[in-house]
Amino acid sequence: MTDLAREFWIPITQSEPHSPWQVRVELCIREIKKAVRHTMLRTRPPKRLWAYCMIYQCKLRNLITHPHFSLNGRTPYEVTIGRTPDISEYLDFAWYDTLWYYDESAEFPQERRKLGKWLGVVHHMGQALCYYILNENARVIVRSTVQALTKDEFNLENVKEQIKSLDSLIHQRIGEAELADLPVELQDELVRDYQMFEPLEPAACKPDIDVIGEAEYDTLISAEDMLPMDGILQPAKVTQRKHDMNGIG
Repeated sequence: MTDLAREFWIPITQSEPHSPWQVRVELCIREIKKAVRHTMLRTRPPKRLWAYCMIYQCKLRNLITHPHFSLNGRTPYEVTIGRTPDISEYLDFAWYDTLWYYDESAEFPQERRKLGKWLGVVHHMGQALCYYILNENARVIVRSTVQALTKDEFNLENVKEQIKSLDSLIHQRIGEAELADLPVELQDELVRDYQMFEPLEPAACKPDIDVIGEAEYDTLISAEDMLPMDGILQPAKVTQRKHDMNGIG
């Protein structure tokens, strides 16, 4: 990593111990984990599928705009690559949506059109609009010939039964995971007491001023924040104390 940074003239800095708010990427990681929890709470998939959900949220975050002054209303993908991203492959399905896919290996007279779960976009295999699909055997396959269920199909009793059977088969096969297979954040309940907007990593949040004692006050030195200046939020950095804890300069 040091050689790579030196090659591209990237300055390397280090944060203070136990001060993750000084690293901007930690805040982004917190938001991604929050999005993963929201998605898994809404869809209720087997927990061991968390990695596919994480990849989906990371890719999605690169393709949408964020209220950050340095982006100037552009997406992270456009700022990095230099062109407007194509979001066509993310428009038809949300994560863990039920869809139709075609199983070319199905023998006559079996139905080739089968139900599966959408797990994300594949970029290193097949053609454009190629997706990860979770089939009824709880195996992840790659398919580009897929079709979304229509509203009328969702209302058909036989389709409802097929969806219920698909969910049941998947949970029977991979519904329970060993704790070692899951990240720490998912080893307990996905969200306790349905507190959707609580920070998922309290250590990544800046402490409130009323809980900071004199011994801990110096930990704010070199911390970065956004402060208003002329009606615009500007990046700022703490360099030194102005007053001590007693207000004496």
